[in-house]
Amino acid sequence: MVSFKKENIEKLIIEKTNMTESELKSRVRDKIDQLSGLVSEEGALRIIANEFDINVIDSTPGNVLVKDIEENMGTFSIDLKVLEIYRPIKSFSRGDSDGKVLNVLGADDTGKIRVSLWDKNAQLMDEKGESGMIIRIPKCSAKFSEYSQKVELSVGGNSEIVFNPENAKEISVSATSEFERKKISEIKEDGESLELVGTIVDVYMPRFFPQDKTTRKKVIEKDDGKFYLPDGTQSGEIEKGYVTTFIVDDGSDTLNVVCWKKHTEILYNMSEEEILEKEEKDLPWFQKKNEKLIGTMVKLLGETKHITEYNRFEFKPKKIIMDLNPKEELERYSSAEKTASNDIKPTSDATNENETMQGVEKIENSTTSVSNNSSLSDDEKGSRSDTSKFNPEKVVDKPINESKKEMDD
Repeated sequence: MVSFKKENIEKLIIEKTNMTESELKSRVRDKIDQLSGLVSEEGALRIIANEFDINVIDSTPGNVLVKDIEENMGTFSIDLKVLEIYRPIKSFSRGDSDGKVLNVLGADDTGKIRVSLWDKNAQLMDEKGESGMIIRIPKCSAKFSEYSQKVELSVGGNSEIVFNPENAKEISVSATSEFERKKISEIKEDGESLELVGTIVDVYMPRFFPQDKTTRKKVIEKDDGKFYLPDGTQSGEIEKGYVTTFIVDDGSDTLNVVCWKKHTEILYNMSEEEILEKEEKDLPWFQKKNEKLIGTMVKLLGETKHITEYNRFEFKPKKIIMDLNPKEELERYSSAEKTASNDIKPTSDATNENETMQGVEKIENSTTSVSNNSSLSDDEKGSRSDTSKFNPEKVVDKPINESKKEMDD
C-alpha cells in the first residue's frame, strides 16, 4: 500500500482536535517511547488519530498523481476532478447477488484516467456526481484494460468516495470530454476516442441472439440443449441480446456504427421489453422505424475499431445524442477547426470563413438529400450509393465482430 504523507496526517489531527503542533509532537514522542521505538512517526500519528476517532484514510488528500499510476499498483488514494460520468448506471447479476458499475473519466493536473466504480460507489456517483466536482478515492487499484488498452482505476466496496473534500487541492484542468472531435475521413487508428457528428443515411434490421446474462457474451446452443460461451464453458442464465448497425455520413466519408443492446434502445427510443415484444409480434415495425431515422442528425461519442479482415473501421458508441441543433454543431466544429488551423499556420479570416461556409453548405445539402430519400424509388435509392465513396452493400452483409464482451461504457 502506498503511504500517505506524514504532514497531511499531522494537519488533519490538529484541525480535528485543536491540538497545538508542539502538543502533537510531544504525543508522538510519547507514543514512540511507549512502543519501544517499534513504530515510525507516521505510525504513531495514525495511532493517535485512531484514538480521537479520526478517519485518516478517508480524510487524507490523494497522494498519487495520474502520471505516476502504473499497472498493478497496490492500493492507494487519489483526488480527481470529474470530467465525465458515463450514465446510465449498469446493473448485472453475480449469481446470488446483484452488482452495479458506473464509469467516470477523472483527471488531475498531470493527466486523465478512466475509473470504474462498483456497487455502493457506483450508486453514490449516480445520485450525487456532477462534472467538475472533486472526488477523493481513499482506496483504489490500477489495472490494465484489455478493451481500452490503457491503465484504469477500479474502486470496490471496501472504499467510499468523498465528494468535494474540504482539504482538496485545486485541480485546474477543465472539465472537457475525453473524446476528440474529428471528421470520419480523418480516422486513422484503432481505439481512437472520438466525437463524430453526422447524418444517418441507412439503418439495418436489428439482429437478435442468445447471450450470457452476466458476461453479455454471445452463446451457442449445442446438441445437448445447453448454451456455451466462446471459451467452451457452460453459460448460466441466458437472455436475448440484440445489435443494430447504421451508417453515418458527415460530408467527408461514411462509417458503420454498431449499436449493442443499450444503444439500440437509445436509437429506437424504446425499452428492452418493448423491443423484444416488437421482435416477437411485429418485426416489420423496425423497417418502418428505420426509414424514419434516415436523415436524422446525430452526435456520437465512442471508439473506433479496425476490422482487419475487411480493412475498414467501425464505430462503437458510448453515447448517442439525437436531439441536436445542426447550426450550433456546425459552428462549434468550425470554431474548433479554426483553432487547430491557427496552431499550425496563419490563415486569413476570409479563407477560414469561405471554408466554413463550404462545409456548412456541404453537410446541409447532404442532410436535405437524405431527408428526401424516403420519397425515392428503390432504383433511385440504389443509385445514391453509387455516387458515394463508400458502398454500404459491400460491407454491411459482412459479419460484425460480436465476440467482444459488450459493456456499454
